[in-house]
Amino acid sequence: MLTHDARRLVAVIALSLLLAGCTNQVAGAPIGTGQIVDSNPTADPGPTGSSTPAAPPSEADPDIPKAKDGSDITACYDGTCEVELRAPVTIPFDPATGMVSLTLDRVDQENGAQLTGTASTGSSVSASLAASPGFVATTVFDNVFMIQALATVDGVAVLRFGPA
Repeated sequence: MLTHDARRLVAVIALSLLLAGCTNQVAGAPIGTGQIVDSNPTADPGPTGSSTPAAPPSEADPDIPKAKDGSDITACYDGTCEVELRAPVTIPFDPATGMVSLTLDRVDQENGAQLTGTASTGSSVSASLAASPGFVATTVFDNVFMIQALATVDGVAVLRFGPA
């Protein structure tokens, strides 16, 4: 019979494999942008959207710091990374880090990056971190896991994760 921690690890691995199998992202677009590959880019997209992909966030605002790990959420599994993301996106972590997963629910001008997730203890966590480029907002969960916002601008969050 699997222990509680073993079941969690299996769930995190399954989620990681599921996320790795997602293929509807536009090449070069940050993970979590929700952009769908359009098989006919010259077709009229209709009233609901545009077939033109958005420019990468750092090009749109040169003041946004460049994330060391780009938009690669798999770099976060060990609990230490720096990523540039658009919501929504779920980041899986090794439960040994103190966190099982965090979801970047949205990024807006008023509240910055809004995150929800699950700590290794099983408790739910949430945070809102807003930071203009050049400033840092920090929060710590259970004196174990740290999240820093390096920038939350124009729907983009540059986040750093690590031990507290």
